[in-house]
Amino acid sequence: MFSKSAPIEASIRGKNLIALTGERLVLAALISFAIFAGKCIVDNTDEAYATRLYSKLEIKNLTDSLAIDEAGRLSLKRMDCIAHYWSHPDAYAFRIWDGRGATIFGGSRDLIESASPVPRDHLNTPDSWQRKLGPVWFETLSGQRVTVGGRSVWIEIATRSDPLHLRMGSYYKDFMMDVVVPVVPTFMIAITLALFSLRRALQPVHATVLAARGLDPTATDQRLQIPTERLPDEVAELANAVNELLLRTNNLVQSQSEFIGRAAHQLRTPLAIMLLETEKFADPRAERLQRDITQLGETVDRLLELARMQSAPRLTRGRLDLKDLAEDVELDLEILARKRGARVKVVDLGTTPVSGDYVSMREALRNLVINAIVHHPGEAKVEIRCGPGARISVEDDGPGISPEHVPSLFEPFSRQNTSAEGAGLGLAVVHKIVELHNGAITVRTSDLGGAAFCIELAACADATAEFQFEAADDTMPQAHKVAAEKS
Repeated sequence: MFSKSAPIEASIRGKNLIALTGERLVLAALISFAIFAGKCIVDNTDEAYATRLYSKLEIKNLTDSLAIDEAGRLSLKRMDCIAHYWSHPDAYAFRIWDGRGATIFGGSRDLIESASPVPRDHLNTPDSWQRKLGPVWFETLSGQRVTVGGRSVWIEIATRSDPLHLRMGSYYKDFMMDVVVPVVPTFMIAITLALFSLRRALQPVHATVLAARGLDPTATDQRLQIPTERLPDEVAELANAVNELLLRTNNLVQSQSEFIGRAAHQLRTPLAIMLLETEKFADPRAERLQRDITQLGETVDRLLELARMQSAPRLTRGRLDLKDLAEDVELDLEILARKRGARVKVVDLGTTPVSGDYVSMREALRNLVINAIVHHPGEAKVEIRCGPGARISVEDDGPGISPEHVPSLFEPFSRQNTSAEGAGLGLAVVHKIVELHNGAITVRTSDLGGAAFCIELAACADATAEFQFEAADDTMPQAHKVAAEKS
């Protein structure tokens, strides 16, 4: 069942609806053209139809060649149209006579007179006639009354087997009149109108797509802001379905946020109580237990922080100066750096204000600097390089990161080859924060000899927007507070 549908899906993949519809309409036009052409060919295989068509066109050709001169007599103004009657008198013949039966023009009249059904007195001459002259295909005699200059004349033609294949001209004219002329313009107009109508009909779909692309992935309370009452029913149903999905997603994110908040309270409180109780015992085993509880608290904080980021919260964006951010992180980690014998330096390479959330970006930068300090086997030299442009990087002189470890570096619980404490969640949090900022983070070898984590962000479009930093300390994750207190 699926194998049959696979070629169809492959044939339409990568094509827009207008192109696909155009292809189908052209295919339908070609099929219809082939049907009409086939019918025309079949009709012309019938001798009666073919001879009747040939006679009609030949009589019309002779009629168009007749003219009345100044003396009121009929004359042939085109002699080329009757050249075959003189070159092949045994195969082609014609006769033109008036109402009295007097022959005006003719060629090989003996052939016609011997087979013509017209009585000799010409009193009861029919308006048209046709009869077969012999058993060979295309041996026929036809006659018809025509009017030239208000006078009635009769034209008869006879053909024996058509050695010059003059009937091919009638086939061609029949094909043009019955197939090309009516079918081709009709289908061209139909295809043009269909594609134009389809393009007009798909404009609401395009507007819906633009509205969907304009949604902020971090703002789950958004909806498609389009008037669905002006959309076609199918597109309106799609837009309503998308809005319903966004609503359900928003409810799910809110439920998850509530769960995260409750989990944080339920987990942090027992851990804090356990840590206070173990401090009452002056025992090396109690100290080891305190370190384990502290490590567990940090892991819980990182897990909750990562869960909050993965639930795509709304980021409070504003104008963010990367140099000020780096200096803030440098000052914040001064105690940890001094404790570890590390040196943290901010290098300004010419920054551009970026659009971002101060709290989350500070956490991302803190995580990178802390990793550079605690994972260094000795006294680390760390540089926070701001710029050029909307770029900020954290570089160290450590052992670096092997290229084979880079693809899995930002996965949760990925610790690589390190003896330092931690759950392997810091870089996962960094990656999610950068992703929510529509930025990119790359890893390369620093000119200091170690690893370089480079973050590319979007430049701030609104230079007048200011960012508020007041809530920064209150929103610092517990894990970083513990790390600072320990150092």
